[in-house]
Amino acid sequence: MKQYLLTIALLLSSSALIYATSIRGKVLAPAGTTLYLYDYRLHVSDTVGEVKSGLDSLFLMPLPKNAYHGFYRLVWEGGFVDVLYAGEAISFEQTHANEFNILRGSHWQTYRQTKERLRRLRDNQSRLTQLIEAYEGESRALIIASKQIKKLAKAEARLVKSIQTNNNFAYRHLRFELPFLATNPTTMAATYTREQYLDLLDLSDTVQLHFNLVPQMLVAYYRLFEPTENEDEEVLAISFINRVFDKLELHPMYFYGVADFLRIGFQQMNQPRALQLIAQKVATQNACANPQQHERLLPIRMAPGAAAPALTDLVKADGSTVNTQAVAPGILVFWTADCPHCLRDLPPLHLWLKNNHPQLGVTAVALDAWETGWKAELLQLEGWQHLRDPKGWGGATSENYLLSATPFFVRIDSNGKIIDTYRSEAALRKSLE
Repeated sequence: MKQYLLTIALLLSSSALIYATSIRGKVLAPAGTTLYLYDYRLHVSDTVGEVKSGLDSLFLMPLPKNAYHGFYRLVWEGGFVDVLYAGEAISFEQTHANEFNILRGSHWQTYRQTKERLRRLRDNQSRLTQLIEAYEGESRALIIASKQIKKLAKAEARLVKSIQTNNNFAYRHLRFELPFLATNPTTMAATYTREQYLDLLDLSDTVQLHFNLVPQMLVAYYRLFEPTENEDEEVLAISFINRVFDKLELHPMYFYGVADFLRIGFQQMNQPRALQLIAQKVATQNACANPQQHERLLPIRMAPGAAAPALTDLVKADGSTVNTQAVAPGILVFWTADCPHCLRDLPPLHLWLKNNHPQLGVTAVALDAWETGWKAELLQLEGWQHLRDPKGWGGATSENYLLSATPFFVRIDSNGKIIDTYRSEAALRKSLE
């Protein structure tokens, strides 16, 4: 007990001047552990501080001069915590892997406590609803459960209204996270139409730009509004992009930052048509305002009609290095020898192409740094041009073709231009039928 009181005293003792411009605490990590402080800017995180923990894993992280008010992320080996800074003293103690006892920082405390309360209200409603659905009849327990759900719903509505209308610093940050705080995305999808959800994006409040809320909204968008037979991922992506750029017309100062974030996100999702739309939006802007970013956003390498990037610094099965182009007309296949979907889908595709489209050449590029595993699988795919990027996912191939997962397929016409891209063997077959 004395040791614990001593720890608290050490955390809280310091001059007011130093304490007001720093974050301090105790983490569950060995003494000498390096901690990094990151500053959120959309997809860019700048390191604004670095310290090592001292005795008893205590640390003192100075904040930069004139630090903006908002979220920062403190990271160390084995853990991290998001800290809400509003110009006041901050300190905490890590008690378990994902649990923190907040000692100072009233806005941060309000944010975490309110968020947890809202989660509990929604979780309890979800559990009681599942209970009612699992049992039929008019038992007293089910009647009580129904009444309890109504009480919880009213409590949630009051809390949500308070978050939406109160300009408390913590509530402002929490306001944009309301749609994500549910264990059941289906329940939330029923709460918001797609238009209502996209209206939550408010670029007049820089909170959204200072705390990864735009990325969160994009990820949650695909959870809440899943693709259907009539609307695939590309349709969802285009709706999202159009709405974001509509809002950017009112806030042109954020145009290139947000556009660049969307470019990176949809590259990682292998969405060439979404990238093409972003390029079209950028093309309408005056390049003089930001010529470097304008130039970077315009080239869309993987859109239909674009020239297929060259295949550079690859190796053949005999170990020789090659710089070449994919066979045209033909199909470019990206795979890895340890990808279960690749090993399952490529042999049947190999046979199907051989029987139905023998005129199409196939270039198979493996993103395998491990040569032995790659060679062991080639016997099942005879007749294809086989190449390997020895740098794996860190090589130029992955970068040039915007790869984030395998298998991935690219159809190429006789002029070496991209016809389309496919993320599954079934989608490729359908396009050839």
